[in-house]
Amino acid sequence: MKGLFLKEIYSMKGMGKSMLFLFIIFCLAFKDQGMAVMVTMFTVATTVLVINSLALDEMHNWYRIALTMPVSRHQLVLSKYLISVIYALVGIIAGICSSLLMQAAGWSAAEASLVGVIAIASVAFLMALLFISLLLPVNLKFGVQKSRLLLLALVALPVLAVTVLTSIGIVFPVMFYFGVNLSSHAIVFISIAVVAVLITGSYFLSVRILKKKEF
Repeated sequence: MKGLFLKEIYSMKGMGKSMLFLFIIFCLAFKDQGMAVMVTMFTVATTVLVINSLALDEMHNWYRIALTMPVSRHQLVLSKYLISVIYALVGIIAGICSSLLMQAAGWSAAEASLVGVIAIASVAFLMALLFISLLLPVNLKFGVQKSRLLLLALVALPVLAVTVLTSIGIVFPVMFYFGVNLSSHAIVFISIAVVAVLITGSYFLSVRILKKKEF
């Protein structure tokens, strides 16, 4: 597994400058939209990195090479899911830090309490897991090129929803999850359970897809 992680890191090494430039654009474009929008944008941007990894794998026939080594298809799939989660966490942390730094510097009027930061980070992570659970099996099944329309929809819909809700003055819905209402806590646990089931099912579906593919 260590070798698979190193392979993913090295393959994405050239994306560092592009991601930094994209983060700067996001900071300038969404500085007054609040932390929820900022973290959402950063998380989506970093999670999409796994698409570049899948595209490179297709281009260089990576699976054909990998399967000649002592690596199982389960491990190949697991490495994709784990690196996707790491990308999502990097995006969440980068989004929160950028938003807080801009607030401290007076470049953004948007503020967030500690509870708000935790709520935003938690929901962004759940959204990323949902994104990953849909994205990886579809790409493994149909390939990167055929899955681009789905990627556009998955990226556009959550971003559009958050932007519209924020622009019309509606509080980011998941902020209520951390209130004192018991029903709100129930929503949190249900959301976590649903996403856990989806990501687990997605993993086993991806393994099954990869097992049936011939390289």
